[in-house]
Amino acid sequence: MSFALNKKIIVPGFIVLLIITILFTFAGNKGDKIQELKVYGDHLLYANANELEEDADLIIVGHTQKDFKEFPATINYNNDGRYSDYYTVTDVRITKVIKGEYSKDTIPVTQRAALDKNKNILIINEDCTIMERGKPYLLFLKKIDLKDTYGIMSIDQGKFNIDNTDTKEKEIGQSNIQYKNLKEDVLEKFKQHI
Repeated sequence: MSFALNKKIIVPGFIVLLIITILFTFAGNKGDKIQELKVYGDHLLYANANELEEDADLIIVGHTQKDFKEFPATINYNNDGRYSDYYTVTDVRITKVIKGEYSKDTIPVTQRAALDKNKNILIINEDCTIMERGKPYLLFLKKIDLKDTYGIMSIDQGKFNIDNTDTKEKEIGQSNIQYKNLKEDVLEKFKQHI
């Protein structure tokens, strides 16, 4: 008699416990998913590689040695508590300097994106992609006001994955004809350097 009673209590109790475990697992995973907040705005668009080269303070080939989320983000808020400025300084390992001079092996480069880890939100400009660890990029850089730091020219007009392995950049190239044409012109002009 007691075994039958225990069986009636154990089986439903186990099912309830299993359901609760599944719900908490899905709720926990949902909280880990990073949401993207796209920021839209005007920025300079370059017609060709010559324009980019002329405006650049420094042109390099390099790659990051860490994942984007490992770099500290800078996020500033306005008086209303909204994002007012955001960027992430990433260390880029230089494999070649094409224009300009830089004496160190690694250069700090700002990307126009920032991961708000408290809210699991990636703030990123439209048509901007993040450099992926270990993948080679041709970068057109401008010196900015942060100490010894350079910025990618015009949000993402100065960043080109040169081995065609950055899938997000390829997607932008398929949907943005201006960027696609610019990248083709840049890679053609600088092919002897990369």
